[in-house]
Amino acid sequence: MKTQSSTAAQKYEPVTFTHLTLHTGHITEQSEFIPEVPLRDMLMSITYDGVHTLPDGYRIMVSRFHPWHVCFSVGVYDSTFCPLVFCHACLDPDHLDETWDKVMEIMRSTASYAAGRLPAPMHYFFETPFLKRPQTPFLAVAITPMCALEAKALFWLGDFERCLYWALWNRNKVTPNLKTAHVN
Repeated sequence: MKTQSSTAAQKYEPVTFTHLTLHTGHITEQSEFIPEVPLRDMLMSITYDGVHTLPDGYRIMVSRFHPWHVCFSVGVYDSTFCPLVFCHACLDPDHLDETWDKVMEIMRSTASYAAGRLPAPMHYFFETPFLKRPQTPFLAVAITPMCALEAKALFWLGDFERCLYWALWNRNKVTPNLKTAHVN
């Protein structure tokens, strides 16, 4: 098994995937995506399960449901973690259906929970009636109402999500069964 330091020397590959915003249905196809060179090692260092610190007080929590399904959330930390987005990365084209089913199960569960606790106009944040499973590996993103209080994050979150998907894809190539916590 390769370690974190030995993966830094590997040749990184571009990745093609679908980036989907769950609440709006906005879809972008990312073809041959690869981040700028200075970001690559930093991105690879936050692909391990655990909580990692980002610039400007943001944090990211990374959890692996399966070798092919990684969930991460980016948020702010005051006295508790307040997520801005929840992201589901499907890293294997052979597991599109089961990853999509898990994403939809989580969204339905969240919608059910929110229905009794949030004002009616907020319910649309969790309803996904018209979504269809992407035909390629995907990054499905759920935006939380907390984004309204952290609007400055909206300028960089989408790019960061795509960059982290790239890093997760490349990490999964090297160590597909990785489940080791590594906290920065």
